[in-house]
Amino acid sequence: MTLHEDDRETFVVCKEIAFMTAKRFKLKLKVFEPKCRPQVCMSYGLCYCEEHRISVVFRFRIKTQVGQVWFDMPDQLSNILNTVGHELAHLRHPDHSKRFWTLANKIIKYILETYYDPCTLDFKLASVN
Repeated sequence: MTLHEDDRETFVVCKEIAFMTAKRFKLKLKVFEPKCRPQVCMSYGLCYCEEHRISVVFRFRIKTQVGQVWFDMPDQLSNILNTVGHELAHLRHPDHSKRFWTLANKIIKYILETYYDPCTLDFKLASVN
């Protein structure tokens, strides 16, 4: 999938965060990629456990109220980081069991506290570099 040019920097930083977080939680991650979202659907990301690969949506297709016009809209960074944490947890628990949610919540909390600044709604750049 071709990544929208406005999302390239966000993707690069999120990819780095995903690999650093996977290492911290001893998860085997081989591939982190943007997820193609050609139409509106429910998933924000996908985990391919056997391949140790996760895909994350960075941009949504939105249908306007006026006419049948579609346009792409970037997702909020906090949602993207939550999705990264959720999909990383699936590398260990490929279900939505209690063990999965316990791990997912730990990973998401770690990612948001370490890499996200809620005041600026942006990355804590010093934490990533």
